[in-house]
Amino acid sequence: MSAIPPIKAAATLPAPPADKPTNLEQAAQSFEALLVGQMLKMVRESSQSGGLGESDSAGSSVYEMAEENLARELTRNGGLGLAKLIVRQLSPVQTGPSSVTAPSSHSEKA
Repeated sequence: MSAIPPIKAAATLPAPPADKPTNLEQAAQSFEALLVGQMLKMVRESSQSGGLGESDSAGSSVYEMAEENLARELTRNGGLGLAKLIVRQLSPVQTGPSSVTAPSSHSEKA
């Protein structure tokens, strides 16, 4: 049997790109838009009243495109606030220089 190669330490991984927060924000907004779109689709499918041309596949496609666009616009303008929560939870914690102090190398005698 051949030996399994060792796992590289996390310290050797490349640093994330500087535009990572933008990617995170875009991903969070896309996720929220997807969720809102699914909610709109569920509402439409649960309604028993027939819609405008919903009986054929073209009418259904129009509804789906409208739901996607509405969900995207809602999310772009604040949406449910889910994207902001996702960004806040997945962003690294920013600590200022005053929040952590190094211990003094000499002791003070009074």
